[in-house]
Amino acid sequence: MNGALAWTHGDDTARDVPLNSVDPGKLSMGLSYDSLSGRHRLELVATAVSAKSRVDDSTVDVFRTPGYATLDAYWRIQVAERLQVDIGAFNLTGRRYWLWSGVKGLPADAREIDLYTQPGRQIGASVRYAW
Repeated sequence: MNGALAWTHGDDTARDVPLNSVDPGKLSMGLSYDSLSGRHRLELVATAVSAKSRVDDSTVDVFRTPGYATLDAYWRIQVAERLQVDIGAFNLTGRRYWLWSGVKGLPADAREIDLYTQPGRQIGASVRYAW
């Protein structure tokens, strides 16, 4: 089992407003299993991000990202001594969400807000050969 928590708080003390460069809080928790042979590794990772509520909207009404949670699954296969295959299934919940770092500063009524959403369910794979 593994986990990580990130939470920051920042203010522009000269203007007494929140810093828009600060990301919302994020919690990641994962469970992993390694086979006895070492050939397979399975991992399930849940990530939760809080809504962005502290923003400086003194010049424009800024889009505030809602909170979200995602679930990702990974499978690593050691095919041979030097050959490894990684397969991942991402956003298994199909959640529609935005990253604050991608939309910070956009007006709340911006027509293109939907263009900034993150991908829905997806899979990916990679092959690694070491020599």
